[in-house]
Amino acid sequence: MKKYLMMGLAALAFASCSNKDVFDQELVDQMKQNEVVEKYNKAFIRVFGEPAANQTWGFGTVGTRAADTWDGTHTCLEANWEDKLNFSLPANAVQLDSEENGNMYYDQWYYNAYVCKIPSDAKVIYVSKDFNGEFVFDGNIADGVSFYNYGTITGFRGGNFTGTTTIYNAGTMTYNVGQQDHNIVNTGTLYVKDNDACAKILNLYNGGSIEFGGSPAQLHSKSTYYSNGKKFYMPNGGVIESKCDIHETITVKGDLNIQTGTDKKICGIEATGRVQNTAGRLEVSYIEAKDIYFEGNHIYLNPEGYLKAETMEFDKAACDVHAATGSNALVEVTKNISFKNDNDFNRTFSDNIYFKVDGSIDMNGQTNGGFTDADRTLYNSAADYIAKHGNPNNHLNAGTATGSPKCGNAWSVDTPTDPEGDGYDNFIGRVFAEDLSASGETDFDFNDVVFDVYTNADNKAKVVILAAGGTLPLTVAGEEVHKLFEVGVEEMVNTKAGPEKDPVAIYTDITVTGLKDLQKITIKVTKEGSETPIELLANVGEPAAKIAVNKKIDWQDERKEFVRKYEDFQKYVSDPSVEWY
Repeated sequence: MKKYLMMGLAALAFASCSNKDVFDQELVDQMKQNEVVEKYNKAFIRVFGEPAANQTWGFGTVGTRAADTWDGTHTCLEANWEDKLNFSLPANAVQLDSEENGNMYYDQWYYNAYVCKIPSDAKVIYVSKDFNGEFVFDGNIADGVSFYNYGTITGFRGGNFTGTTTIYNAGTMTYNVGQQDHNIVNTGTLYVKDNDACAKILNLYNGGSIEFGGSPAQLHSKSTYYSNGKKFYMPNGGVIESKCDIHETITVKGDLNIQTGTDKKICGIEATGRVQNTAGRLEVSYIEAKDIYFEGNHIYLNPEGYLKAETMEFDKAACDVHAATGSNALVEVTKNISFKNDNDFNRTFSDNIYFKVDGSIDMNGQTNGGFTDADRTLYNSAADYIAKHGNPNNHLNAGTATGSPKCGNAWSVDTPTDPEGDGYDNFIGRVFAEDLSASGETDFDFNDVVFDVYTNADNKAKVVILAAGGTLPLTVAGEEVHKLFEVGVEEMVNTKAGPEKDPVAIYTDITVTGLKDLQKITIKVTKEGSETPIELLANVGEPAAKIAVNKKIDWQDERKEFVRKYEDFQKYVSDPSVEWY
């Protein structure tokens, strides 16, 4: 169809020439543009495959500001779950710890203890605040029965749970039940004795204190934890496999290993040992530990949040740290911060991350947030690092965490969030573009122009040109980028194939409120032999000449494959749900 159309255009152009004796240059330019675009699209598909029909290339968010961290809400919890914490004893509840109604008796031969008899027809049962001891019961607690505790239960023994039960604890309870799965609503003090008991928890709704007694405690992968309670404690270390979010600080004596495969939101983590995240995206307000080790996916910090440890290590390409746009977050290290995995660590810290490093910085040859250490030097101090490399964006030694660690705890920083002082302090996104010259893998580097977009209080856009890796006339928002960098069109800027230049800004009247609006900022290239510029497009479901991201990730060096830096990009082309950066 495309070839047929182009042949038709060619015939039309020459027909115009024969009929009018004037060659239709505009029509020929259009024909050449179609040829260029078709050639580029074929090369794109050959290298990356067919795009998904719903692929938006990052320009798919409408009317939202970039917000990279937890906003204090839960994303996968059932609505109004906290209402469950406002429970009261139903009128039809049957008291078990009562000799008067015949439901409790003393068994001196078998149990040598008081035993509670479970009425077969009871749907709601309870023990009063006077109960203190092991709950020994005679009979079965059937499926759907609700059990309320207002006393002190030191453990369960005796009969059987024959179905899913909801346990309401307003007193003190040691949970050691292992027969069936349970839902637990806790407003008192709950001790989960061991991991066998923990594995029987389906949903745990917490508004009180919880201590997990496993060694280490293991929050099971089938369990869902809802918590805004006073205490979430693991005295013997812990492993988190659980689903959903914990709206509370987890306090750990020892090490904590977060190995859930799903995204995890935890208000805060305090550990005397090592906190390790090996899988899944982690969103936290703060982590304070002896050592922090990340081999997982993205780490998102709440506004004014922080990471604080003696040593900190990032050991996987997907490990990047982000903070909410327009707020500050701190990474504070007292001994050593290191980045490993050779050249696979191609991520960046967002602009709102600041560093307080009293010890050494080991970059292992990586480039992150403007920090480059090509000779793999291990610095004795952050001051030595600054002396050699400077202080990019004034982000090193910016402040320190203050006060008692709490969710959302503030920290002090003197660095302004708007270093330019021009009022454009809201980062929207970064755009990478190809000038339609790519024809093979090494040509697809998406660095022919790279720019960031910021907005002011009126949502007007400032475009900051970061790199120009092409050698054709190319405009962004009507401004030729080589001219902005004060170089010739034949020179490449900031792609390690030409001069290094400071970024340059274009102030526009374009209104931008989200990633989709970045499409309003036009990019045009003029091919050799043509007089008419071609706009670079990213149409839904078609090969893209530009892509957008809402993070400040690195761009690729000249004539280096984009997929070499971002290996999952090829998967992303056919599956927009893939997190490729």
